[in-house]
Amino acid sequence: MNPLTQRELILSKAGLDYLHGLDGGQAIELEIHAAILRDPTVHPKPSASEVEAVLRIWSDRKWVIGVPSKYANKMKWSLSDGGQAARLELF
Repeated sequence: MNPLTQRELILSKAGLDYLHGLDGGQAIELEIHAAILRDPTVHPKPSASEVEAVLRIWSDRKWVIGVPSKYANKMKWSLSDGGQAARLELF
């Protein structure tokens, strides 16, 4: 597994912190992107493709769990135990 770039670390901190704050809840990619945009530590603000790429990294590393939404063609994401551990270790 390749190490994360500095940019991926910054985006991961913002996104994983947001998911942690949901306390077991789920969020779609658009909500995660909005949370990262609001984070004052993220400069420059990421594009949708950057957030999609970092979400793929989280998924590959099993830091998040994706569940298909019942009523929309979207995935809902939640923080896994591995993601919680990574959030605490990496940041």
